[in-house]
Amino acid sequence: MRVFQCGAVLGLTGLLAATAAAQINYGDFSGSTVDFVSVTEDSATDAPPLFGPPNVSGDTLDFDPDFLSQSAAGSLDSTIGTLALAIEAKPGFAVEAFELRESGNFSLTGVGTSDTSATVSTPVFIDVTEIDGVSVSPISLSANMVFTMGGSYNLADDGPGTNLPWSGALDVDVDQLLSSEGIVFATGATRVEVILNNILATTSEADSFAEIVKEDFKITIVPEPSSLALLGLLGLAFNRRR
Repeated sequence: MRVFQCGAVLGLTGLLAATAAAQINYGDFSGSTVDFVSVTEDSATDAPPLFGPPNVSGDTLDFDPDFLSQSAAGSLDSTIGTLALAIEAKPGFAVEAFELRESGNFSLTGVGTSDTSATVSTPVFIDVTEIDGVSVSPISLSANMVFTMGGSYNLADDGPGTNLPWSGALDVDVDQLLSSEGIVFATGATRVEVILNNILATTSEADSFAEIVKEDFKITIVPEPSSLALLGLLGLAFNRRR
C-alpha cells in the first residue's frame, strides 16, 4: 500500500535541535543510479550509534540497527534515532520514487492492562532541492511511516508475548510530488534530502514488562510506479512544508 500520511509531531522541532551534539557522519555511498551522500545519524535520548553504518547494494541503502525501548515495574522509556541523508542522481538518472522499510519485534509480558504498551513512529521530512541538475527552492513534504496495527501495541490487546514482529513502510512518489506542484521537468528530481526520526516508546505497570526493538531499516530507489502516477494523489494525505 502506498500512502502519504501526515500528522503533527509535538515537540519535534525541539527534538531535532537537541540532537546536534552527538552526530555521526558515515559519509557517502555509491549506488547503481544514485549516490547516498552525507549519511548521518543522531539521537536526542541515547549515545549513537543506533542505526550503525549502512551497506549499499544496487540502489538500496541498508542498515542493521540495534536499539530499543524497554520498561519494567511501572516505568516508561523512549528512544529516538534520527537519520539524515541526501540522494543525488547520477548523470542521466533521476530520483523518481523511493521506498522506506523497517521492522523489528516487541514483547509484552506480566500482569497488567493496556497501560503496558510499546509503540513505534517515524515522521519523515523530504526536500527536493535540485531538478534536472539545477538547484531550486526546496519543495517539501512531511509524512509518517505506516506500521502494522498502527504501530501501537499493548498487553491487553496484543499480549502477552515475546519477540512479536512489527513492520513499517512509506513509499514516496517524487515525480508525482513535482507534478502536483505544477512543475514541468525533463528528467526529474536530481537531489532529494531526507530526515527521519525513529521513535520507540514503552510504558509498564507494577507487574509487567514492555520492550520494542528496531532490527532493520532500508531505503530503496525505485522507478516511478505507473499505477500510482495514474491515480495521482487521490487518497494520499500529504502535508507540504514551504
